[in-house]
Amino acid sequence: MGYAYTLRLESSLMDIDIAKSLLSIAHSYKDTSHTKNVFVAGCGDGTEASAIRTLLKANVVGVDSGLLNEYEDKTLKILNRDLMNLDFPNSSFDLVYSYHVLEHVPDPSVVLKKLSDMLTPEGLLVVGFPNRSRLLGYVGSQNITLKNLIKWNLTDYGYRVRGKFKNEHGAHAGFTKREFIKLAKPYFKKVDYVSNHYFLNKYKNKQGLVKFLIKTGLSSFFYPSIYFICSK
Repeated sequence: MGYAYTLRLESSLMDIDIAKSLLSIAHSYKDTSHTKNVFVAGCGDGTEASAIRTLLKANVVGVDSGLLNEYEDKTLKILNRDLMNLDFPNSSFDLVYSYHVLEHVPDPSVVLKKLSDMLTPEGLLVVGFPNRSRLLGYVGSQNITLKNLIKWNLTDYGYRVRGKFKNEHGAHAGFTKREFIKLAKPYFKKVDYVSNHYFLNKYKNKQGLVKFLIKTGLSSFFYPSIYFICSK
């Protein structure tokens, strides 16, 4: 698979909805209405970064290693960059946003360190990725067909039975909650798990079910993706 940051299973529209929800959660940690500079790690074609610019009324820089064309205007830059070799100055951004990207890089520790360095002292990292503990993936993906849902999950289980359900083996595995906390702790003082908050917001009409999953601990296996907010 390599590590093309543009490998996204969700559509741009769904990515934007996810960004809205995660940024709303981030606002409960810090008043994001005063955010001036945002970095989007793995921005695809820039649609998500452009939406974040509108949502936060901030200057946004998005990077992706798979871009064919770069773009720049007064408040938005979409650049072809490799996350393993970023050269932005320290303390350049108030907020870093990364959705379904870290699982595609060769060394996520290197990337997390650089993203931490790029954040201001009061800055936040908002991050999400596939849940490696999941029993079933890709649930809730927009416009997914039953055929693809079955196909992708069979692919995942193929990796599992061979003992290779890890990102480094080419699987779209992601990280467990514990794995990510261990990765992020050297670079962030606080690594807050916000998946429960996210799914309670997303499934307002099914909160009873979500609360049951949380109470029983089954959420660890039923959440297809998991989310964190990290601060320095």
